[in-house]
Amino acid sequence: MAFEKPFLLTRAAIAQIQKVVQEYNNRNYKNVNEPLKRGRWQGRYLIGGGTHEIWFTIISVECVSPTEMILTVQPTWYTGGCTAAIPDEDQYGYVTVEDVCEILLFYTAEDLVGRTGRATYMYPRSDYCTPKWLVDTICGTPECA
Repeated sequence: MAFEKPFLLTRAAIAQIQKVVQEYNNRNYKNVNEPLKRGRWQGRYLIGGGTHEIWFTIISVECVSPTEMILTVQPTWYTGGCTAAIPDEDQYGYVTVEDVCEILLFYTAEDLVGRTGRATYMYPRSDYCTPKWLVDTICGTPECA
């Protein structure tokens, strides 16, 4: 078994690599505690505030109209932490989620029960500032009829 000669870098190549790494670090990791001036990545370093999101399993579905469904869901993941109280959570640990974008339009109530999805806690820009959980996505796609 023959061994290959090791690949050696010149001092100039090493200096160039160090320069590129330093420029990257200066551009991406300098002033991480300042407000979002350097892009999306910096949000993970900020403390307080933020979006409330949940991943959930659908427990039941109420059809309010042909285009509007209200879901009762069991949160399985929450951005607020493992032990934090989830906004609008009832005594059973369930949350009500609404579909304002008609994401659920092609699902039947029976198809939705047991599915997984994601929702975001949103505040309306109206006279009545009553926040609601709104559906972002449902995992899987409905079968064609």
